[in-house]
Amino acid sequence: MTSEKQNPSNDKVSKEKSNEQGSGGRRRLPIVVASVAGAVLIAAGAAFAVYSITDDDTPAETVPTSTNLLAQLCPLEVVKSESGVETYGDPVEGAWDTSEIIGKPLGEAEKIAEEHGCEVQVSVQDGQGIPVSLGLFPNRVLVWTEDNVVTSVEQVG
Repeated sequence: MTSEKQNPSNDKVSKEKSNEQGSGGRRRLPIVVASVAGAVLIAAGAAFAVYSITDDDTPAETVPTSTNLLAQLCPLEVVKSESGVETYGDPVEGAWDTSEIIGKPLGEAEKIAEEHGCEVQVSVQDGQGIPVSLGLFPNRVLVWTEDNVVTSVEQVG
């Protein structure tokens, strides 16, 4: 009979232990569900974004793959304020990406810029700064050169 009395108490202890373990598992379940739901939402959002970008009648070969947000385009639009002060706004329609001249000899870079109505001016030559006008010019492209080859476009303007 003593064994029967011990068994119910052992059952009670084992139930308490399983409840403790089970409640911990139940606490983790919402975290797991939230993580999975979050991953599903992210994947769905990415799929929707891709679908919405390309879901039109434009042939795939004409859909741009990306836009260089850091591109320095030349020339810039001249904007006059009410007081008559000139500033520069967005690039004009048909402006060209000046990164095209990186890696080109300076003479060739100047010809390319001229074809687009812009002018190249060297601001750093072989690691040495060269004085340039502090004014802004809508068609000026400041470049760095090394051994007479354009290595970087500093700015347009």
